[in-house]
Amino acid sequence: MLPLLAYSICQTKTNSVTIYPKELESYKWDLRNNFFLGPQLTFSLSSTSVPFGIQKPIIQLQAPVAHFESVNQILAIRARTQNKQRAWLNQFAFIEKDGDTVDLFYSTESQANSNYPPNFSKKINILSGSSNINCYNLDYIDADTWLVDCADTTKRPIVNKFLKVNKAGVVTILNNDNLNEYTFVSKRLLKIQIHTTGFGKENQYVYRAVPAYSTNFSGLDQQSILEVFRVNSDGTLSEPFILDFVTLGLLVGVQDPKYFKFSLVDFQVFPDGKLYVLDAFNGLYVLTLQGNGEFKLLDRIVTNDDQVYGFDIDNLIQEDGTTKLVYTILYNNYAVIKIQGQNQKAYSVPFVASYPSNLYITQEFVVVQNRGITYLYSIYEEELVHREVIDGPKIYLVNPFETEMIGITALDSRRYTLSHGYLTYASASKTTSLKSFTIIATDPDKNTCSVSINYQILDNLDFNVYDLDDPTFPSLIRDFPDPFDLNAFSSGPNLKYAQLETLEADPAINTKIISIWDLQIRGVVLPAATAVIYSDVLVIQNELKFFQLLQTNDYQVQIFDCESQSRYTSVVDCVLEDKFTVPNRLSRQTFAWWTQFDQIYYLLVEKDTSLAIYTSDGGKSGLVKKIDYPSTSEYKITAIEYLKDRFFVVLGNKKEIHIYQAAVPFTEVYILTETIIKGLGFTGNWSPTKIYGNRAHKSYLFFIINKDNIVVADYHIEVSLVKTVPCLASAEIEAAIGLDSFIVVQKTASLDLIQEYDLINLSEIRLIKTLPLYWYQLQSPLQVDFASDTGDVFIRGFDNKSQQTVLLVYTTLSLAHDSLNQVVGLNKYIPNQQEIIFSSAGNSQMFVYLNNGATHKILSFLKNPLLIVSPSYDVQQYYTLSNIRFQISNYVDSNIRLFSRRINLINTQTVLQIDDNKIASYEVRAKPEVDSLVPLGNTWYDGSVLEIDVDCQQCDELIRIKQSVHEVQTSSYNKQNFLDASETVGHRSILQAETRVVILDSQGEQEFTYAVILSTNKFDSCAYVEVSESGTYIFSACYINGAPVIVTSKCEIVSDKIQCFVIGQPKALIGVTKFARIGVVGQSLIVLNANQNDPKSFETSINLYTIAIGDDSVDFVNLKIIGKSFINNGQTPHFACFTVQSFVVSGKNYVKIYITDVGQGVFIIDGSLDASGAFVLISTFEQVSLYQTISEQGQYVTLSTRFYQVGQAAPAAYDSTKNTLTSTILFTTSNTASYAFQFVFNTATVQTGAKIVSKKIVFILNQYGDWTSLNKLTLKNGFAVIPYTNTVSTVLVSFKVPVVFGDKPYLARAHGGIFSTFAYPQATDFFTFINLRDNIPILIANVRYDQQFLITPVTQYQLLPDYYAEIFNRQNKVVSQPLFIYIKNSFTVDGGQSKLIVADFQENETD
Repeated sequence: MLPLLAYSICQTKTNSVTIYPKELESYKWDLRNNFFLGPQLTFSLSSTSVPFGIQKPIIQLQAPVAHFESVNQILAIRARTQNKQRAWLNQFAFIEKDGDTVDLFYSTESQANSNYPPNFSKKINILSGSSNINCYNLDYIDADTWLVDCADTTKRPIVNKFLKVNKAGVVTILNNDNLNEYTFVSKRLLKIQIHTTGFGKENQYVYRAVPAYSTNFSGLDQQSILEVFRVNSDGTLSEPFILDFVTLGLLVGVQDPKYFKFSLVDFQVFPDGKLYVLDAFNGLYVLTLQGNGEFKLLDRIVTNDDQVYGFDIDNLIQEDGTTKLVYTILYNNYAVIKIQGQNQKAYSVPFVASYPSNLYITQEFVVVQNRGITYLYSIYEEELVHREVIDGPKIYLVNPFETEMIGITALDSRRYTLSHGYLTYASASKTTSLKSFTIIATDPDKNTCSVSINYQILDNLDFNVYDLDDPTFPSLIRDFPDPFDLNAFSSGPNLKYAQLETLEADPAINTKIISIWDLQIRGVVLPAATAVIYSDVLVIQNELKFFQLLQTNDYQVQIFDCESQSRYTSVVDCVLEDKFTVPNRLSRQTFAWWTQFDQIYYLLVEKDTSLAIYTSDGGKSGLVKKIDYPSTSEYKITAIEYLKDRFFVVLGNKKEIHIYQAAVPFTEVYILTETIIKGLGFTGNWSPTKIYGNRAHKSYLFFIINKDNIVVADYHIEVSLVKTVPCLASAEIEAAIGLDSFIVVQKTASLDLIQEYDLINLSEIRLIKTLPLYWYQLQSPLQVDFASDTGDVFIRGFDNKSQQTVLLVYTTLSLAHDSLNQVVGLNKYIPNQQEIIFSSAGNSQMFVYLNNGATHKILSFLKNPLLIVSPSYDVQQYYTLSNIRFQISNYVDSNIRLFSRRINLINTQTVLQIDDNKIASYEVRAKPEVDSLVPLGNTWYDGSVLEIDVDCQQCDELIRIKQSVHEVQTSSYNKQNFLDASETVGHRSILQAETRVVILDSQGEQEFTYAVILSTNKFDSCAYVEVSESGTYIFSACYINGAPVIVTSKCEIVSDKIQCFVIGQPKALIGVTKFARIGVVGQSLIVLNANQNDPKSFETSINLYTIAIGDDSVDFVNLKIIGKSFINNGQTPHFACFTVQSFVVSGKNYVKIYITDVGQGVFIIDGSLDASGAFVLISTFEQVSLYQTISEQGQYVTLSTRFYQVGQAAPAAYDSTKNTLTSTILFTTSNTASYAFQFVFNTATVQTGAKIVSKKIVFILNQYGDWTSLNKLTLKNGFAVIPYTNTVSTVLVSFKVPVVFGDKPYLARAHGGIFSTFAYPQATDFFTFINLRDNIPILIANVRYDQQFLITPVTQYQLLPDYYAEIFNRQNKVVSQPLFIYIKNSFTVDGGQSKLIVADFQENETD
């Protein structure tokens, strides 16, 4: 069985929301989508006196409708559906038994009036004085005829009877056999369906079965039968086709079908002829009835082996109009649901299932009813949304096409809408200030959470700007970021943003907020604006790419393929995709286009009665299909429209709409006539002139414009009537279809009207607001366009204030005060009856072509305002705190809102940029007949470079780049993994492997190796190594049998060669849990007792031991612990690293130990060395809060910053005349730069501790973008190397450490690095170490994994002061040539052109 979905408590998505509804609008906010998370929440408001309410998840939106008369026992109910799809026709019937009388009640309403409960005002008596007859179910044969399934139960076995009933009251009895010879039946299943058999003939079939749980058998019947009757042309029924246990056994392929068990629980049959049969133990069978009356098994769906109690199956309509099959199956205490192509989910149910079960699928919920309780399970959100006891109804019908259900009581019928629950607003008087209330959500355990709503009701014509919740400004900006999408700053129409002057004298940042780009078209020349007579825009899935169509007055059509570089720029590159001539002027009613399989299709009306479909591919267009109607005025084409995978043709004079598939061979699939639409209940004026729809959302809906109404219709396989919207008589009418609403635009001689209707629930389409026009007027003819992906609407208007024609841009499904998103002026008045040319399409940016008759342009309207940040960094400034100020306004006579925000600017220098002028004038100079190593310098680029590459005529062979971190040697050394390193006499390197020590000589070659651990236990391993000051002893920190131990080795120099051997036994250390670092000062061993990978994982300490070495023994005694008790500040220490600094005052050796704590900063411990060299601890210490100090000195650090490693960036300097010690100490951090402090200590009190006199940051090692540093600093010989990771990649970044300090901290950028093969290593997975070889610093590291040997070999790198061009010209083959130089890091790459000059330069000319 699948894991059941977990229960979680109430949570909120936001703390508060500020809104400004207008007086005469209504609005609903989905409580879960907008405010809350959590299953089975109930909602309430903190006040009942606010103009807001809670719409429960199950609610009646209209009053119940009384029956013709009260009823007694309701036996069954049925909705009439369309033949080819399961859409309700809003016609219902139920059968009722009262004593020995059976009556049929029915309701016949228009399909468009589906927001009201059915009115059962008609009754037909079908049986009287027949107490021996029981009826079980019914279904529609047609609009006027029903089939009622009954039986004479006084006979043994019972005698089956079908009663055929028509509206005239005529009852015809059709006897049929009781094949299973049941003596008792409590329930029967019945379904009438028209479908096509395998022979292609369409027939009407009656499917009937007795559920296995409703017979006279004890337990479940195991020999169920499903009967299928064909309805003959004379209304009689054929002999049934039988699906029994033997037939099913044969289809399944069992060895002996006569023993096969078939316990039918339920079945469903679909218009495509697929039959879904649920067996109590064998899952779901998918079959079809073939033309010869035999069944064919298509599939078997088994979710698990548990017994099942019910199921439902349906098609979920997707946003794009396609459907996905979904089924749900109820087991004992859980239900399984699966959507086609998606993973199966399981929902626990709070009851034990029994027969019969009531389980239904709607378009959003699974509805389960058990013992009077209705449960709503979300299909998509994987949780129980709601449970409720609904009083009254005796029986229910659930609509598979919508989210609604019908309930029938003894007295009335009720219609319930199903939802997640809404916060509702429906008109109120204006208020003068903000008020507030709270929405409270309560979960089943009485936990509550809440969201505050701040609101002010505005006058309908109020156009002022009001403050909303805080905008989502970024608080931290690194380098040169991409622009940021912002939420709305303010509420109001036509908002404009302007940056104000900053308060700083020298602002470090320039910002602007963009809502509209005026696009710069590159690559093509558009035709003259005065010649353009039609335009259209087509956007494909790539939101940056669009096709712009322009038709000129010679009827030539040009298609431009355009692509924006990003939403963050106004530059668009276009090419001419196609060019052709058409026979007439295009319009929205005579032209449509779309893309399919990378081809563009054009549909156009070429003549009054003919259509042509062309395709364009690679700039070549060709005719694909012609559709010709009879050449009479009756067949004149008045409009066309394309929606998703079909197109519509309106024959206005004939009052017909023809629907075609929008793919080869473009077959006509349906004709909507006046007869059909009126048969669906339409009673208005049927005079179709235009059709609109949304291509991207709910494309199965289409909107038919009639003379005085708009019909909202649904088409999948056949048309269903959804809603009729009345319009003004004699008005110009246009429509725009949004995502979950649509706009109706009307203009008469005296009235301009823009109204918005809610489309969220198709059974509850309602007017929600009249969009404000303020002082704008609509111009005639009405010109309206809309962007399908966003729902934004573009309407031509006239501005009475500026006396110019404008484009009004409205946002759908927003509050009225925010609906007028933008007003774009055309800079001239264009009179009525003279059309302007504009078109729109798009998603996160909407491309709009706009032509005022003299000039034209393409605009990009952004879905969200875009904050563009352009920092102006000082090259030596890592951190800047800047203030930005914005003004938000809309009209001169409106109020102005001001916003001010402080932004942290971080200059990580990871954005690389080559100065084209400098590099163009830069020459790499080399001499003939000699090899040259030419430094490249760093004056021609900005940024932290990790590698430089070059491309040229003789590159790779004769010209190369020598990196600043230059690999010189790689070795596997006994194929072990190495974890630490140290230095001993003669610049030798001591490498600590898991069980061995390898000693490299001063040239990096292996000089000696020996085993440290001799056991065969694979878990015994060493981790750290340190060398005594004399170089005589090596201390290896290891784990043997899980215990931390120190293994000591003694070394000797024999004939200039080092030899080492282990002395004594491994010594366990008291007080150590885990090694994180070891060190030696004098005759003392220092151990960091911590977890290097996670210093916060336990309480840490610094342990100091005196080293006692005998001839054959080693001990570590006189333990001193620097830990929680020593620090004694009430906090638990989490030490990450330490470094030891020795200095001499008045001939005595003193020591300072710098210990970093990841959260508390640095502790500075004082001590001295006694005559034997043992460490003497001074009880006083100093703590420096690095967070506070870095902040005070104007640099960047956060409360989440962890302080990792510490190292000495320069030798300590003692000044005996001033009694001061100057120390330069570097601290690495987890998420900011690394900071080097210069501490000055007063040595006059050195015997009791040299205290800090001053501290300041003297240099900064810049962070590597936003990557995280690992706790693994290496600092020596003028270089620092820090590893960084982004959890996908790891790099070692090298820095040159400055030695001269100025008044301001020096910002050191990366100076080369190593791209590791590690993805996200721990600090203990590798080592880094710097030694000196021939006065060149050498980095030794193992960060590249060897897949063959499964180890990380040791690699040695030169750390060079510059990047170099290596010119191999001893044979005088290199010639002068251009050099294309590229600089790169993990974030950016840039390139530029220099030149190599080969000539006999003087010495001073080659530098």
